[in-house]
Amino acid sequence: MNIKFRNIFISMKPFGTLTFNLLQLISAIIGIITTSICMSFIAWLLQFQNWMLPAATFLLGAILTLAFITFFRQEPSIRWRGYIHTKSEYTYQLHESNQKHHTLTAKTDIKAIDERVSLFIDTYRWTGEGKDEGPRVVSPGHSSLGKKAKYKGQNYYYVDLEHELKPGEKATIKTIQEFYDIEDKFETFFSRTIVLPTDYLVLHVILPKTPSLARIIFNEWDTDGPWGRLFGKARAQTNTQNAEIKKIQGKIDIQKVNIQENEISWQIIKPKIGHNYEIRWQYNVTDTHSNLTSILTS
Repeated sequence: MNIKFRNIFISMKPFGTLTFNLLQLISAIIGIITTSICMSFIAWLLQFQNWMLPAATFLLGAILTLAFITFFRQEPSIRWRGYIHTKSEYTYQLHESNQKHHTLTAKTDIKAIDERVSLFIDTYRWTGEGKDEGPRVVSPGHSSLGKKAKYKGQNYYYVDLEHELKPGEKATIKTIQEFYDIEDKFETFFSRTIVLPTDYLVLHVILPKTPSLARIIFNEWDTDGPWGRLFGKARAQTNTQNAEIKKIQGKIDIQKVNIQENEISWQIIKPKIGHNYEIRWQYNVTDTHSNLTSILTS
């Protein structure tokens, strides 16, 4: 039996040798081809060695520049300032005696959450054409720091707190601003966009008694994205005196309209960063004796 298997093995040996040699040949061919490709690639790279280092430097610089622009293209209002708003209250008034005369009163309570906070920054955007006297600081111990600066359609103004706040320390900043809508270019709305953590937001609008109001709309939407997302809307008609506007769960705490006095108030607890809160009103067409007026602040 052993002799039989030995004879079979001996007879198969030439085929095994041939197979082994064939595998060696295929391996050698693959090795030659692979080596040739690698050497050709290295040679191709070496012919560009004079500009490879400058190209790599340029690419790294481009990446760093893009990262820098991406960060600093954000508006200054959304950068870290070292404080939060515990309460922001804005009152916009169209005067009865002269409806081209508008007054914006802003009162902001802040709390420092970082060391050495000495500067308060706020923004507004006025869509009218006429006279804008700029914010006048009326809170005691504070002063205006230079003129307002315009950036991407926003007017920035700066208030010197005259001393540095420590973490947990609070301050109240109040400004009054006069506008004169000489060209009658406004639509009827008032809004704010939240750019810093805010505990409590109050929007208050005081309108002339004539013309009378036809409708009031409260809007909230996310300003992120090209169009924004509409989150809530409520309306009040002038036939309801002291109307309570429908609450929107999680977004609106209290909305009140005093139709007799043409006063509108919207109070929001914990408004969301990046959201715009807007009061928009419409006059009765039959009562309108002057162009519509409005202001947009954000």
